[in-house]
Amino acid sequence: MKKLLPIILSVVITAAASSGITYFVTVNSVESGESKDAVVDIVGSENSDEDNEEGKGSSNLGYELSGGQETVSGSSSKNKVSIKSAHIAKNYADEDVVVITYEYSRLSGEAKSFDSAFWGETNVYQNGVALEPTYSLSDDEVEEAIKYNSQSVYNDVKAGYTADVTIAYVLKNKTDNLVVEAVESTYSSNYSVSRTFTIK
Repeated sequence: MKKLLPIILSVVITAAASSGITYFVTVNSVESGESKDAVVDIVGSENSDEDNEEGKGSSNLGYELSGGQETVSGSSSKNKVSIKSAHIAKNYADEDVVVITYEYSRLSGEAKSFDSAFWGETNVYQNGVALEPTYSLSDDEVEEAIKYNSQSVYNDVKAGYTADVTIAYVLKNKTDNLVVEAVESTYSSNYSVSRTFTIK
């Protein structure tokens, strides 16, 4: 048992360092004739309030951002959009991303996708700079939880129907607010919707 003790401690130390979890290991009767217990209390260096807060974005478990009231300008007889929510997640490049969920309604006319009605004039900004879209998340559970579907932006919606559309964007940072804007993609339209989300 004495020879196994360094191996056990090595495994525990490695696990604690990687997870930030406190481990308690008790080894009885280290060697015949030695009856005292060896108790090891290990606290991972990553287990701090600051890292737990940052872990919201790095854990790959998407969480919802706090959003302000929508601002609507103008109107449209063809389309309607509402900016429903924003969730933080990760993509396969291990980048922090925000997934915006839009509620898209086709009011009249032929069936049309969100891509056709708004996509060309839809952006998310941080510090006035538009974020780049991304098309995959790294966690299937997150995709299911927030109902992320990268193809939803291209699905045609018939007049009189409503569908959720999800688009992911790569964040510049995890501190600056996000300004989401959707503008109807026609030259004659003045219809637009915007909403601000707070990351911290």
